[in-house]
Amino acid sequence: MPIKSYYLVEPEKRGVIRPLKENYPFTTVDFMGIIEAPKSVLNFALGYEQKITKKIKLLGSIRTNNSYNQGNLSSLSISQTFWDMWHFSVGGMYKKMRSDIFAGLSYCRGFGNLEPYVVLSNPQEKMLLQGELYETKALFRSFSFSLGYNYHIKSSN
Repeated sequence: MPIKSYYLVEPEKRGVIRPLKENYPFTTVDFMGIIEAPKSVLNFALGYEQKITKKIKLLGSIRTNNSYNQGNLSSLSISQTFWDMWHFSVGGMYKKMRSDIFAGLSYCRGFGNLEPYVVLSNPQEKMLLQGELYETKALFRSFSFSLGYNYHIKSSN
């Protein structure tokens, strides 16, 4: 169930174009106000660890990172992303005495809608010489490689 929209940041309302007219009704709230309206999301994660030998383990995981944001309610936002993402990871761990060495590969796939910040085609005076805004489907992919090392210090107890 979504939360009713609210101003996270609401500046004092002042005109930014003088004089304020029907053609230019923009105020500081339009340019600096941050509106949020988070929705409920369900994220999950699942991890797997399989011992291959006494010193080697295979690791794997899958997790979601669904966006709580319902879209651009204002041009500014504190949300990291408006996209829903899936993360897949696989790797291994090698144990040697008091050390662990990790290596892994990760793949992330995200998707969602994207609205450009500026449209320069077909400029219009009422849009401050920008074109009509539009929304497009966006796809995000990333690959990463991780390498890690742990050294276990002996306890003084």
